[in-house]
Amino acid sequence: MIKKYFADNRQLINRLTESYKEGDLILTPSKKLAHLIVRFYRNLMIQKGKSGWEIPKVYSLASWLQELSLMRDVPLVAPSYYRWKLFGDIFSDFCPPEPLRTSVKLARSLDASLSTLIRHKIDWNKTENESELYSWRNQVFTCFLNSIHSENMIHQEELPFFVKMSDGLDRYLPKRLHLVLLDTLSPSEQELLSYVTEKVETVSWEIHEHEKATGVEWIAFGDAEEEARWVLSDILEASERYPLHTLGIVMMDPAYQVPVFRKYLEEIIGRGVIENSGAYNIAYPGYLSETALFKASVLPLRFWLEEEDRSILISIFLSTYYGLWQGKRDEISLIDLDLRARNVHRYVFDFFSSISSEEAYAQYVLPDLWTKHFERIKGFRGNCEEWFRLLDELWNATGFPVTSDDIDEVSWRHYSELRLDLIQNLGDAKFSLEEFYTWLTAAASETQVSQVGYEEAGIQLLGPLDVRGLCFEKIWLVGLTANSFPQPPRDIPLVSPSEAKYVQGCNPESQWYFAKKLFPKILASA
Repeated sequence: MIKKYFADNRQLINRLTESYKEGDLILTPSKKLAHLIVRFYRNLMIQKGKSGWEIPKVYSLASWLQELSLMRDVPLVAPSYYRWKLFGDIFSDFCPPEPLRTSVKLARSLDASLSTLIRHKIDWNKTENESELYSWRNQVFTCFLNSIHSENMIHQEELPFFVKMSDGLDRYLPKRLHLVLLDTLSPSEQELLSYVTEKVETVSWEIHEHEKATGVEWIAFGDAEEEARWVLSDILEASERYPLHTLGIVMMDPAYQVPVFRKYLEEIIGRGVIENSGAYNIAYPGYLSETALFKASVLPLRFWLEEEDRSILISIFLSTYYGLWQGKRDEISLIDLDLRARNVHRYVFDFFSSISSEEAYAQYVLPDLWTKHFERIKGFRGNCEEWFRLLDELWNATGFPVTSDDIDEVSWRHYSELRLDLIQNLGDAKFSLEEFYTWLTAAASETQVSQVGYEEAGIQLLGPLDVRGLCFEKIWLVGLTANSFPQPPRDIPLVSPSEAKYVQGCNPESQWYFAKKLFPKILASA
């Protein structure tokens, strides 16, 4: 393998695109970097007087594995919802030890633990200090893998192994392989790439880890709000000298910092995309469960689960996503005041059934069609398709959803895709209200919702992993504290302490090693 080192990302990508030839394959750690390499290559072709539509064969490592999974002799990857359901089915034969309870949450924890152990090639049957919990876990894992393998399916993390063992892999190998900034691979990924690099000429493209950074300024702030205000002020000043897309904010703790920066960006600039112009792009994905549209959609389910709570019912009436009650805020406010005055905070529907039909409740907020569908939820039991059919009837009767912006449209599209996945993977399994709500919210918490924005336009807000390989004129590293970089060791449920020693990110040593590798790559982006 030939290794090439560069001082910054721009030098690296320029040399990479110049050396690319037909038949080569470029692998990157992210789709974002793959897209950037394509743009650089197209610009290079135009400069040479060739067609700008010619593109190199470039993939993120995950996308390349996904494409190889379509080879004829590679088993089908079991979808995540199918895996959760299978774990739930196994609980009937292997009851969890106290204090664990069978639930979707437990199934997700088991799936995450199994993913970690497979990815790091750890034999869970050799766990030290074996307890009743780990003995039960190992039995469940063995039963789970036997079940999916018997159906000619595999776990997602087994894909590198089965791709490596495929008889048809050699037909998919390139003439020359370029590995770009791929130095933090899992053992299973390393094993696959080691096999490939023995077969074809390989070039590894890296950043000098010991290159002394220049032009770095360190500023301390009292809190995240003060930091965000100063950074955005400095960016507005820098925008007079540089195009917006060449300015980047690297958030060391995105989950905490995204809401802070979004708030100030909306106050100062407005929406990220205005018509066809991009002002800023938050690359860090949110999750469907966090969106206002999803939270509004499950309010009818929560109402019955939380003892017919008055505040939840009023939230449904006042929600902008339900068109039925728009323009009736005054009447609804009076009803809310009346319920408070009568000290009705729970079991609101029981109270409604006891009042006169002439009162304002029936007149303004309880049309028969909506009430009929709404009351059916309480004791309903059905499969996912039947549940969504019931929700559709309720939503149609109430004018849900009334979308107001691009974020709502994107959220609803992901919601529609999610429901199809659940119907397909959970089949005819019957669910009570509580079980369906748990499944729906769990699935939504795993469904990423991309923010509306352009990678090619506007200020780019990214996490520390997203910035690898990208090119900016200036970046701002925000939230750089002792707790954010390196991050504390991750705690993965149902992975034993003896196993965690061999898992990247689950011990201090691996977190320090990863931070040492990552920091030069962040600085090399500008």
